[in-house]
Amino acid sequence: MCTLCASAQETTGKRRFFERLMKLIPIKLQTPFKNFLQRYQQGKSYAFAIFIVAICLGSVQIYAFCRDPKTFYVQVARRTKKVQLQLKFDFAKVMLLHAWEAFTYFLVFFKSPFTSVQQKSDSLLNLPNRQKVCKACRHSVTKFDHHCIWISNCVAGGNFLPFLLFLLSTIVVPLLLLKINYNTLKNLYLENQTVFQGVRQFISASFESLTPIWAQNLVFVAISLSMTPFFVGLFINLLKNQTTFEKLKLQKIILTIKNGQKRVLEDQLIDGKDEDINLSVKKLRKRNVWDVGFLGNLAEAVKMTVK
Repeated sequence: MCTLCASAQETTGKRRFFERLMKLIPIKLQTPFKNFLQRYQQGKSYAFAIFIVAICLGSVQIYAFCRDPKTFYVQVARRTKKVQLQLKFDFAKVMLLHAWEAFTYFLVFFKSPFTSVQQKSDSLLNLPNRQKVCKACRHSVTKFDHHCIWISNCVAGGNFLPFLLFLLSTIVVPLLLLKINYNTLKNLYLENQTVFQGVRQFISASFESLTPIWAQNLVFVAISLSMTPFFVGLFINLLKNQTTFEKLKLQKIILTIKNGQKRVLEDQLIDGKDEDINLSVKKLRKRNVWDVGFLGNLAEAVKMTVK
C-alpha cells in the first residue's frame, strides 16, 4: 500500500514538473515537445540519443583534426599563408555544414507528420487517397513515404524536405573532410616532390606513414556512397511528387500485371493478353495525377513543411 502511494506521489510530482515546464516553452514548440516525450516514454528515442552523441563526438573530432598542431595539414599550413587561409575556410565550411546537419535532423525529428483529419479519395478529379496508417508507429500520416528508425518518426509530407536536406548534408560533410585530406596529401607531395619519383611512389610511401589519413578517406567515401543512392531516389520522388510507398505499390501492381494475373485497375478488368498487358504497363508508368511540374512539386513540399 505504501509502495502504491509512493508511486502515485512520484507520478503526480512528474506531472506537475512537466506542466510547469510546458508553460515555459513557446506554444509552437509545445506539440513537438509532447511528441518527443511520448516517443521517449515508449522507448523509441534510442536512435535520437545515439545520433546526438554521434553529432557531439563528430564535432569534437573534426575540431581536433583541423586544429591539432600535430596533424600534417596544420604543419604545412603554418609555412604558407595561402594554405593557412584554405585550412580556415575548409574548417568553417565543415563546421557550418555539420551544424546544418544537426539542425535538419532536429527538424525531421520534431516535425510531426501525423494528422487527425481523415482524408478521402476524390472520384471526380480521380485523385487517390495519400493518407496511410503507419504500421510501425500506428499513426495516420499524410503523404506517407517511409518510417525511419533513426529518427523514430515517419518521413512524410510535413518533414520530407528537411529529411532530404539532412541526407544531402550527411553526404557533403564527408566529402569536405575528404577534400581536407586531399589537400594534406597534395601539399606534402609538393613539398617533398624532389624526394619521391612520381605520385605513385609518394602514395605507396604515404600508406605506411599516413595510415590514419587513408583510413579516414575510406570511411568518408563509404558514408557518402551509402547515402547517395538513397538521396537520389528520394530526390527523384520529389521531382515527380511521388512517395516511396506509392512507388513500391506501383511496382507491385506492374509486376502483378506482367505476371498475367487479373487485376482491377481504374475500374477496368485487365486480361492476361500480352498486348493489353504491355499497353496497361506503359500507361500506368506514365500515370501520376499528383505531378504538377518541378516548381509546383517543390512549392507543395515547401508548403507542407512550413504548414
